[in-house]
Amino acid sequence: KDRVEINISNMSNDNSPRRRVFLVTGGNSGIGLETIRQLIADETNKVYMLCRSPERAKAALSRLGNPTNVEFIEFDAYKNYCTDEEEASSSTGNSIVLPTEDIIDGVLLNAGGFGETLSSSNKKCASKLAKLNLMGHVALVKSLIKQQKLHKGSRIVASGSEACLTIPKRDWYNADFQKHLQGTAVKHMFSYGWIKGIVALYWSAFARRHPEMYITTVSPECVKDGTGFYNQKGMPGIATFGAKIAILMNGSHSVDQGAKRYLDSLLSEEGSNGDDGVCIIPKSGSFLAHRIGYTKDFGDVTEDSRWASFGDNHLKDLVWEAVEGILLDAEGKN
Repeated sequence: KDRVEINISNMSNDNSPRRRVFLVTGGNSGIGLETIRQLIADETNKVYMLCRSPERAKAALSRLGNPTNVEFIEFDAYKNYCTDEEEASSSTGNSIVLPTEDIIDGVLLNAGGFGETLSSSNKKCASKLAKLNLMGHVALVKSLIKQQKLHKGSRIVASGSEACLTIPKRDWYNADFQKHLQGTAVKHMFSYGWIKGIVALYWSAFARRHPEMYITTVSPECVKDGTGFYNQKGMPGIATFGAKIAILMNGSHSVDQGAKRYLDSLLSEEGSNGDDGVCIIPKSGSFLAHRIGYTKDFGDVTEDSRWASFGDNHLKDLVWEAVEGILLDAEGKN
């Protein structure tokens, strides 16, 4: 019952072929850009590159060779969901306008991390991380559904992280998720792991409520270079130091290998196995990450008893209620 049969078809209702259309947030650099590069290796695919800066998007398109099947749309994952009065005037809103004929086959929610403009000394930083990594993407997906831009078989892939697996299991069962989303539960330096765990729990809950689509959270694994992740201004120094130590101890891989994790979930048939024999497309609602360190035992965390919290439907529902409650409060304020 919990396995969703997905049929990714390139055929419209009149049986005439159509190209596949993808949307990638944070697509101007790092793993997002590399994912786009790999997607457009098939020239029949069309990709929308979503990012904040038109200048950076222009530079990224140039690095790709200015392909005709990639289009830039301005999108800020943080400001896309913003209830702060001081930020509201600069918010781009939560809707993007796509051509009428374009229906989205795959969405990669890659934007996030610690952000470039977040200060670790800012008391609101944890809530900003929630907006950047989750709430802005939730608003985007809900907008796409409202515009009927997603169809039966569309795939949604959210960016996950093994950072959430460093949090003791018991803490998840005692958590006040609304406080974590609002930034009042833990110090900023600890909030990234919590938010990434909430991301995985939310999209798993979303998958149960939308069985017509394939939805998963995927860690791109530990990528040492080419992402800019460790240079983000909002990343606390101790977190940067810890991440670099983890790389030294556990190893890492290239940005193209990290992007391939996303590509597997966007393109492969459900139940497919990778070269190492591991199932790369488990059931919808899965959370794919390394369950030992940052480079070992890649698989579905929700099926592993060591991380039972991520397979717990009750916890998923609590996260769902917290997120939806905040969204309703925001709608009421607007």
